[in-house]
Amino acid sequence: MKEEQTFARNSSPWQQKLKFTYVTISAFLLACTGSSIFALLYRPIENYSVVGLFAGSAVLLSGLVFMTLRLGGVAWIGRSRRIKPIHGRDGGGVAVPGQWAIYLVLWMIALSCAVIGFSVWYAQSNGQGATVATPSRDSAAGAGFMLAVGVVGLAGMTTLLLLRPINQTHVSTDGIRRIDGKGLIRRRRDVLIPWTALSKVVPTEELVDTRYVTVRHQLVELHHPGFTHDERVRLDTEHQTILRLSQLVAEPNTLFALIDDMHRHPDRRALLSGPDATALLTPPPLRERWRAARELRQSSGKQ
Repeated sequence: MKEEQTFARNSSPWQQKLKFTYVTISAFLLACTGSSIFALLYRPIENYSVVGLFAGSAVLLSGLVFMTLRLGGVAWIGRSRRIKPIHGRDGGGVAVPGQWAIYLVLWMIALSCAVIGFSVWYAQSNGQGATVATPSRDSAAGAGFMLAVGVVGLAGMTTLLLLRPINQTHVSTDGIRRIDGKGLIRRRRDVLIPWTALSKVVPTEELVDTRYVTVRHQLVELHHPGFTHDERVRLDTEHQTILRLSQLVAEPNTLFALIDDMHRHPDRRALLSGPDATALLTPPPLRERWRAARELRQSSGKQ
């Protein structure tokens, strides 16, 4: 068991860097969140609009703290408890469910809009909006606008719940199963790639450029020249299936190392049906990953 975990720890196609800029921003946002919560708990409640503003702000800032921490390299701290052993299907193995990080952040933003919108609308409709609106502002128009904000936030929450991801990846003694879908909107696509059909396993990544930051999505290409299936999603080809490791709860390097190890060493696949199968997905400590990324940057001459 120790040998397989060592293999996973030493295979790191993707570096997890500690980015102090994002961590500093996260600390500032955390302080703002604490201030909002403190004001919500200890400020005398004058009207519902003030309560809604502080509560909505706390929810919104909490989501931003979570997002900036992930961008700063504070992610996949340990093995997720959501990783479970599977028995009686595909010969036994481990099930790695999808993570809800981005959907959780977006849901919290929608929740904050709903809380702020409805609370301010209720307060202004009952003549309590003076503390959040200037005297010259049309109270009726302001109340209608905040009601619209609340409705949009509520609609966003409902939509995100319907679109919640149901992705899973199973690594078993029979092969790799990919389950892909989004809630009630898109049908679930389920395919098992047998180990015998795999010719190679290739780590790669997809770069998504935004206006402010470039997001890297860790992917694994499963090449299977003699095997085809109809359960294709974006980036799949006839003889290549893509695993989106960045969307799963397992640390990407550790999960890739396990898949690659099982592909290269068929004699070790029996470990996947053992009692300690989930331990194979235990990532190295966060500090080790940061140190490895720093040492690689220094060795390559980048400052």
